[in-house]
Amino acid sequence: MTQPSFFKTIENTDELLNFLQTRQHDYYYHFTTVSKLVKILESRRWRFSTGALMNDQHEYNIKSAPGLREKIFSTCFSFGDKNNMAMWAMYSIPWEEAVRIRVPGETVREWVEKLKMVDRPNLSNVSLHDILYIDGRIGESRFAHFYWSRAKKTALNEPDGTDVSLSPRFTGYLKNSAWKHEQEARLAVTLQDVTDKLFYDFPLPDNFFSKIQITTGPWTSDELFDLRKQQILDAAPIRFREKLAKNIKPNSFRNQIHLRRHCDICKHVFKRK
Repeated sequence: MTQPSFFKTIENTDELLNFLQTRQHDYYYHFTTVSKLVKILESRRWRFSTGALMNDQHEYNIKSAPGLREKIFSTCFSFGDKNNMAMWAMYSIPWEEAVRIRVPGETVREWVEKLKMVDRPNLSNVSLHDILYIDGRIGESRFAHFYWSRAKKTALNEPDGTDVSLSPRFTGYLKNSAWKHEQEARLAVTLQDVTDKLFYDFPLPDNFFSKIQITTGPWTSDELFDLRKQQILDAAPIRFREKLAKNIKPNSFRNQIHLRRHCDICKHVFKRK
């Protein structure tokens, strides 16, 4: 049975939570910019942020439990389309600096194990899981649905009848369906106590830079590609540069995208009848 088909057969929220926690993808994609990638390469660390810094404040304010959400620090990936144009447009700004980091699933799972061993006494849990999307609240509409990847099913309540949108154990797992195009997987670290910090920079596995592939954005010209590649290699640890050089690729959609930052061709004119 394929994963989308299995998702549709889930009968309760226990099965649902287990499903989200046990997905294993071949690759995870992180859309960002050359400037941020350079910081990752130079520091050999990856930033995990609190939900207060998320684009989606609806998740943080509506679909998460106060007191718990402040303890969770995470970083996000897409497990779906590698050339998700919405992700390129939203998370790789300025577009001229756009890059996508492809991390093999095996490497991400090794990263999870490394995070579990971080010497931080306040560390409570490390989780790699997929995100579930929901349209509306179950009690307010008989048409509420869950979405995962490209699959859809009727939404479920918790066993005690609690709306899953308000359930603490789904904090950090659930977003409104307006974001379902992201097909998000999340690597999250939960602390035991609330902190006033907004982010933590955690170390990366030693072999991380020899495993990743970097793809420049669809707006990167052939001339600009050479510049971006050199910027990346100059920031990379010396012992990984030769391997990384082979894994920096131009985008297959380069010169094929004509997105605009505003409606600069709108010609609508109001006329009275």
